[in-house]
This record gives sequence, structure tokens and C-alpha cells, in this order.
Amino acid sequence: LKPSSSRSTRYRSPLKTLGDAGPSPAAAELAWAEEHLEGEEEAAAMFARADTDNNGFLDKDEMVAWIQSEDTGMASEEVDEEAHTALTTFDHNKDQKLSKEEFVEAILAMEDEKEEQDDHEADEDEEHEMKEHEH
Repeated sequence: LKPSSSRSTRYRSPLKTLGDAGPSPAAAELAWAEEHLEGEEEAAAMFARADTDNNGFLDKDEMVAWIQSEDTGMASEEVDEEAHTALTTFDHNKDQKLSKEEFVEAILAMEDEKEEQDDHEADEDEEHEMKEHEH
């Protein structure tokens, strides 16, 4: 599953802190809460678009259709695998469909994973640049 590409940059809280000490714990917690809420709202909107029969759940066919609409270049085998993985990972009550809450959890988990991967890649890029400057 891949989150919608409409959100290309992460939300950054406008809170400012003094000095070089970084954000205060309260400011950091508030920024996280604002970002988390925004992510939940976006995921809920995605769910509403994907729930084509409006029954409040996404079955495998709806998951497949949604994934295909989000990533038109993905091979059908990959789409089926992504839908299966989402259902087996996030369908906590094992009813073969995702509730809105389960779907939101899945989207937020994927965004967290992507953020961690992006941070790791940025760290690697920075490390590579530092090594180049040493030579």
C-alpha cells in the first residue's frame, strides 16, 4: 500500500523555540499531535473514496481497486499481494475486510515506515557527502 502522493511534504508545526536546544518537550508533543491528526483525517478521506459500496468496510476487491488507483504502474500481482498483506496485517478481527479504524492504522503505519526510510536515506546521503568533502 502506498499513501496518496498528494501530500508530498510532511506537515511542520509553526511553533518556534528559542536557542539551539531544540523544541521543548511540550512543543514537540503538540507538533506530533497536530501532524498525527492531519494524517488521520487524510487517511479517513482516502477510506471514504475507497469504500465504493459505502458499507463502512473495505473488502479485498475495494482494496485492490484503491491500490490500483493510487499506483497505476503497479503490476496486478503486486496489487493483489499488497491487498492481501494489508488485510492479514491490519484486519484485527479477521473478518476479511478493513474497518475505517483498521485502514487508518494501516495508512499511518505506512507513513511512519516511509518517514523512517526517508530519514535513513537522508542520513546516508549526508554521510556520503561528508566523506566526499574529506577527500
